[in-house]
Amino acid sequence: MIFNYFQSEKASHIIDNFYEVYFESKDIPFESRILPTGQSHFIYVETEKPYEITFSKGTFYNKGLIIFGQSFRSYNLKIDNESSNFGISFHPTTLYKLLKEDLSKYTDKHLCLKKVNLKIYETINPIFEKKIKNINKVKLLETALLNLPIYEDKYTKIIDKTIKFIREHNGLITVENILNTINISQKNLEIQFKKIVGLTPGKYIKLYRFFSLMKKYESHEVQLKELIDMYNYYDRSHFIKDFKLFMNQSPKEYFKKNNSLLKKYLKE
Repeated sequence: MIFNYFQSEKASHIIDNFYEVYFESKDIPFESRILPTGQSHFIYVETEKPYEITFSKGTFYNKGLIIFGQSFRSYNLKIDNESSNFGISFHPTTLYKLLKEDLSKYTDKHLCLKKVNLKIYETINPIFEKKIKNINKVKLLETALLNLPIYEDKYTKIIDKTIKFIREHNGLITVENILNTINISQKNLEIQFKKIVGLTPGKYIKLYRFFSLMKKYESHEVQLKELIDMYNYYDRSHFIKDFKLFMNQSPKEYFKKNNSLLKKYLKE
């Protein structure tokens, strides 16, 4: 398996990064849990047989240009043939700014972009299909996305500020901390955050905290025992409970497996 990230130079305010993933014959058949990153995505899946993506409430089959929003818990990926992928990880508010739709309707869903927004599909799909180096695709996609209309209002600015606050603290904050920093009522924050991001602020904070912990662990920055203390888990049983919530398996089950894809995207 080959996995690489590309940083956005011209559009970092709407794009967190680009990435490529190649599944080679030695990787097939491939199956893995996927931990959500707190981002929404476009991904171009070049494959003979569609990927099988299974959430607790449904299964999707990925091929071509796919859009997917937020997920709170991990989901299952199954691949049966060699394939390549090139994706865009958006800032959490970007899809709302591009689509101007309630993002909660895309939570736990992987859908064909052509059926969701034909204009955006026709703008960027030809770039994904080009047989050029991915570093050149990055530049073309940045330009194309920057030329699309981006919707912003007072609430997108408030939620952008909230996301920045959550990320700066690695999810080690509460909704109350946010309300003490940003001038918005709790009810309005809940409504606007879910509409613009796709999850409630409480769920996003909890996910981002766990994602940050796993990222540090897989990057070998800190030992797991230290991370459990660092990320404010009361004790190991509290951590195990959260681990099962997000990964749908115990830490013991997780550490017994290879988890090659997860390790690669968490290490970067």
